[in-house]
Amino acid sequence: MEAFGLLLHGFAVLLTWKTLALMMVGLVLGIFVGVLPGLGGPNGVAILLPLTFTMDPTSAIVMLSCIYWGALFGGAITSILFNIPGEAWSVATTFDGYPMAQQGRAAEALTAAFTSSFIGSLVAALLSFAYLYAISIHDVWMAIIVSLLMWGVIYQGYNAVFPSFYPELFRTRYRVSAMAIGQNIGTAISAFLPALFTAVAPPGSGDIPLKIGAITLGVAAIAAIAAFSARETYRLRLNDLGNPDAAPLPKDEYDRLRARTELDTGGQSPSLASG
Repeated sequence: MEAFGLLLHGFAVLLTWKTLALMMVGLVLGIFVGVLPGLGGPNGVAILLPLTFTMDPTSAIVMLSCIYWGALFGGAITSILFNIPGEAWSVATTFDGYPMAQQGRAAEALTAAFTSSFIGSLVAALLSFAYLYAISIHDVWMAIIVSLLMWGVIYQGYNAVFPSFYPELFRTRYRVSAMAIGQNIGTAISAFLPALFTAVAPPGSGDIPLKIGAITLGVAAIAAIAAFSARETYRLRLNDLGNPDAAPLPKDEYDRLRARTELDTGGQSPSLASG
């Protein structure tokens, strides 16, 4: 009950005219940050950090968090209207959003992007309360389950950068299942990295940044090697994906098939020529 009372107190602090106004300002600034390709939410927060120097801690945190969440949605605007991802996680939005804009359905695409962003943010925030509650009552298993839900379900909802690369390494008939299984296994493993960090470099031990940095660098190196050694899928037919012996189409034939497909689909640009 104490935790529930603290939660209600938090809502009482947030639901004031001053805080709501700061939320609106932060969201608008975040959207402007999101529509600037390459800037990103974290960089936008860092750039706009001086705006909070004269604020009290609660107002500053509210405004900075709203800037970040606004940037998450802002990246979808340029993805849908101009086929230019404003953020890395907005790449997948170009696959469906931009063709919808070409069909005169830009408003519908923007509404879908906003709705999905709102639902994901809301559910993630609710799960964060459950996670903090689990920590306050020292329930380890509840904390693990909620953290897996936050990382493995909500995060997956908007993280769609690598699907444009990863599924093309599998054959067409099982590419979606293979990607989903591999992605969720990797996400589940990564959810236990904080426990690994704590075991390797417990609080109070020496060289904590060096130890954690070495593990992070090792994970990044493995990912880079995997990406570098992956098979090239450019100019492969859709039915040849996942086949190590498949030969790419000659460039002139690929260009011809791509131009014909774009004409047949009303200007929508497919990633591969299927013949």
